[in-house]
Amino acid sequence: MKMKMSLLFAVVAVSFVFGGTVFSAEPLKVFILAGQSNMQGQGEITKEGRQGTLEYVVDNDTDGTYAHLVDGDGNWVVRDDVWVYYERDGSTTIKSGLTAGFGVNSTTIGPELQFGHVIGDYYDEPVLIIKTAWGGKSLAIDFRSPSSGDINDEITYDPLKTAEEQGYYYREMIAAVNAFKANPKSYYPAYDAAQDSYEIVGFGWHQGWNDRVKEEFVAQYERNMKHFIDDVRNDMGIPNLPFVIAATGMRGWGMTDKARNLVEAQLAMEDFAKYPEFEGNVAGVDTRDFWRESEVSPSSQGYHWNRNAETYFLIGNAMAEELTGIIDPNAPSVNAGIDMITWSGQVVVLDPNIVEKTGSDWTNLTYLWTAEPNGIGDPNLDVAITGANTENASVTVTKAEPTGDATVVTMTLSVNNAGRLEPPVQDTMTIDVYDDACTAAIGKGLAADNPTDFNENCITDFGDVAMLAAKWLTDHALTEPVAK
Repeated sequence: MKMKMSLLFAVVAVSFVFGGTVFSAEPLKVFILAGQSNMQGQGEITKEGRQGTLEYVVDNDTDGTYAHLVDGDGNWVVRDDVWVYYERDGSTTIKSGLTAGFGVNSTTIGPELQFGHVIGDYYDEPVLIIKTAWGGKSLAIDFRSPSSGDINDEITYDPLKTAEEQGYYYREMIAAVNAFKANPKSYYPAYDAAQDSYEIVGFGWHQGWNDRVKEEFVAQYERNMKHFIDDVRNDMGIPNLPFVIAATGMRGWGMTDKARNLVEAQLAMEDFAKYPEFEGNVAGVDTRDFWRESEVSPSSQGYHWNRNAETYFLIGNAMAEELTGIIDPNAPSVNAGIDMITWSGQVVVLDPNIVEKTGSDWTNLTYLWTAEPNGIGDPNLDVAITGANTENASVTVTKAEPTGDATVVTMTLSVNNAGRLEPPVQDTMTIDVYDDACTAAIGKGLAADNPTDFNENCITDFGDVAMLAAKWLTDHALTEPVAK
C-alpha cells in the first residue's frame, strides 16, 4: 500500500463542560501521542558526526527543509506556543516548550519534534502535546483495550498474562489524559483555569514491533487496533476523535511477510468500505519510504529505525499533515493517482483526482508536483516535470545508462489555497521506471509465459509472426533428400 497523505473530512466540534462551565471557542489545542519505543523517540541528535543525526541533516540541508529547527546562532529553536509534557519511562517528568531532546532521553528525538512544528504553525492558539509512550510494549498485551477481551481466551501465551498485566499501559495512557483534565495547569503551566479552556483535538499512534515479531499477535492486530480506537474515543469521551496511525515500517519495503502483514493490519483502519465509521476521522501513514539503511544512519538498530533522526522527522511530519487534513473540514480531497510502471524516456501523464467540498472557502487552488529522487546531481537520471504547477502535469524519467532494475520515483502533489499559510493537502504516487519496455513488461508480469512472444522481446508484434512463419516453414519443409 502506498503512503496515503490524502485529507479526510471531519468537523471536529468538541466542547467540554466541567463544574457547569462551558469552555470558550478558542481553546488550548491538545494532542496525544502514544506508542512504544519508536514513539518515545530514538533519533540521535548528534553522534560523532554520523549521517542521519539531527545535526547532520540540518548541516547538510540544501533546500531549507530543516531551517526552522535552528535559530540564527545555530541553536535548537524552543517554541513557546507548543508545549510538550512527557513522563519519560514513568519516572522523569519533562515539560517545556517544543525543542530537540524530547525522545527516549535528552539526546534523541521522536515524531513529536516535527509533529509539533507543523501543528504549531497550523494553529494560532497554543498547542500541548502529551506523550504517553513506553518501550517494548505490544497492543496484544500491554496496550490491550477493554473491548479486545482476555487474550488468554484466544491464544496460549507463555507465561500467561494476568488481567492486571493485560492493558496496563492502556490504562496508564487514559489515566494521564484524565490527570490533565483534572488539572490542566500541571501539564501546561501557562493555563489559567479562570479564563482558559482546552480541546483534545487529535491522537497519534506509532507502535508495532512487539506485535510484529509474534504470529499470533499479528493475526489479531487489526481487530485489536479497531477496538483500541473505539475504546480510546469512548474513554476520552470524544466519539470521533481524529486518529492517525503511523505504521511500523522498519526495514522498509524489504521487510518480512510477517511484518508486512502487520503494516497492512494497521493501514486497514482506513479501508472505509470495511470500517465506514472511520471515514473522515482516521488516517494511516505508510512509513516504509522513511526507512534509511544503517550505512547512512547513526546505528544498525533496525527495530529503532537505525536511530535515524531524519526518519523520525518524516514520521512526525506525515502524522501532522494527516491530522490537519482531518481537522480542516473545508479542504479538498486529494488523490495523486494510481501507481504506474513505465520505462526510460516515456512521458507519464499524471492523473490525480481532486474533489472540492461544496461551499468550501478553498476557492483558488494552487498545485505543485515534486519528484523524489529529482535527478539533481545524479548523472544517470533526468527527471523532467512538465506543468509542475498544474493539476494534470506529466513527467519523463530518463536513464543515461541501464541499471538492470526499476528506479522508483515518488511523485508528490501538494494542493493549497492561494495565500493560505497552513500545510498543503498532499498525496503521493509512485512510478517504477525500467530500462526499456521489455523489462517493464517483465516487472509488470505481462511477459511471463507469453506463448506469442517468439522472439522474446516482451512485445507481441509482426516480428513474432515472421518468426512463427519461419519456424513453420522449417518444421514443414524438406531439409534433406527423402525416398519417394
